[in-house]
Amino acid sequence: MDKYSIQLFLHVGAVIVALGPVFALPFLQAYAERDGVGSTRFMLQFSERIYHILVVPGAVIVLIFGLALVVGNKRGYREDFPLWLAITAFWYIIALALSVHFQPAAERKAMVVLDDLPGDAALPEAYAPLGRRLQIIEGFLALTTLAVTFVMFWKPGE
Repeated sequence: MDKYSIQLFLHVGAVIVALGPVFALPFLQAYAERDGVGSTRFMLQFSERIYHILVVPGAVIVLIFGLALVVGNKRGYREDFPLWLAITAFWYIIALALSVHFQPAAERKAMVVLDDLPGDAALPEAYAPLGRRLQIIEGFLALTTLAVTFVMFWKPGE
């Protein structure tokens, strides 16, 4: 196995391990919201933790190995950087910013709304827009993961 193959394996492996949970979180959120405050609070804490220890660090590793693959230049991207790669890299960086800033901020706001409520209480009206915002962000991140992965394998124009 050569250096390129190892880097490619680490890059794709990091995508699977680190970004896989992004797909489950919207479903987990919807399920937790049906049970009220306690379940939703647990889901938000779980989501915050999984982003902190797995998704964001893994996304950075994906970026690092992706850059290493470009710099390694086995496909000649340094001389002829393809448009599809530029677009997906930009899209990925936007998604990473969402994961680092907007998604945790939305979770914190939702937690503040739920903080002083008993676990068996129904979700308050103030939570609804925050819950929708989280669903939109997490859905966008899941869609981004699929789309960027698809384009990386398709490599249009090659």
